[in-house]
Amino acid sequence: MEALYENIAHFTHGMATMFFIFISILLYQKRKQNSLVRFLCRVMVFWTVIFLKDVVYLADGLWLSNRIIHITSSIDMLCIPVFAVFLFEVVKPGWARAVKVLLMLLPTIIPVVIVIFTGSVNVFRGLILYSNILAVVVAALLLRSTNNFNKFIKANYSYTETISIYWLRKVVFFLLLLLLAWSVVAWGNLMLGESMYYLSAIAVFSYIYQHTMRHHVVSVPNTLNPFIHGNNENEVQATAAETDRFAAKLVKTMEEQHLFLNPLLTLREVATATCTNRTYLSEYLNRELNTNFYDYVNSYRIQEAEKLLLSDKSIKLEEVSVRCGFNSLSTFQRSFQKVNGKTPAKFRAESIFRG
Repeated sequence: MEALYENIAHFTHGMATMFFIFISILLYQKRKQNSLVRFLCRVMVFWTVIFLKDVVYLADGLWLSNRIIHITSSIDMLCIPVFAVFLFEVVKPGWARAVKVLLMLLPTIIPVVIVIFTGSVNVFRGLILYSNILAVVVAALLLRSTNNFNKFIKANYSYTETISIYWLRKVVFFLLLLLLAWSVVAWGNLMLGESMYYLSAIAVFSYIYQHTMRHHVVSVPNTLNPFIHGNNENEVQATAAETDRFAAKLVKTMEEQHLFLNPLLTLREVATATCTNRTYLSEYLNRELNTNFYDYVNSYRIQEAEKLLLSDKSIKLEEVSVRCGFNSLSTFQRSFQKVNGKTPAKFRAESIFRG
């Protein structure tokens, strides 16, 4: 049975290695798409090297050498700060400068070097403990940062499909599970656990690759500051009369110019159309209407969708979605149900029944 587990471990290691080589090549070919794709390409090349080093285990007997296992496993721990840097780059484009990257890596590099040259078991286990603590701290910071990021997005954009980073929450959860699997392997030297680790890595990075290729890089201020709550611009106060005049002008502009039909509408564009600034418009929506820009624009789109659904019973939902300014059918259906408590299809069916 031990031989079977070892063969499975070698096979899954080969699968993972070929996967990272393949993804690295794909990303290199698409590196001009944006800065995040280029950065992920470097990360994938790094992981390719990490997996290639485990070829040493093909030599007879090395599976049984604790010194070799501790050395290779220690090197694996570099994956945690490297991937933390990638995640920070997703949240705040341009964050991964050379000095910051070095500061992230040094606390892991130093004990790795010690393990390589001394074989210290205590340093090795201390490295595992530190890496787990680092992963938890990074995960907590990222979960908070994704909230800040997405609050900013909904305050400034009328769409989220390609710029939201909620997908990072799943990545963080998956990576914590991957780290747990790795820690079990590293501490207990379980070959079956090693196979699970390789397969998990393929699954996690497939998910990351898919979302990275769809992601549009957007710069959001203060996302990695845990003490900043969403948009940190100063509040702008206005008199009741000024607020009433602005409210009327905003409604008139939205209804007459049909700005909401633009699927890529931004807060800046509406502020320009109403001859105001982004901060005032954002504060008006938050303070007076108790909403954000994203939901405000979508409310107009939903009203337009209701008119189309009631006036043309044969129109397809996909066409309704496009004609009302939504970027996708799924967003349209989700937004419609949020406002009406029912899907567009059910809304139309009930209107036909009433008619």
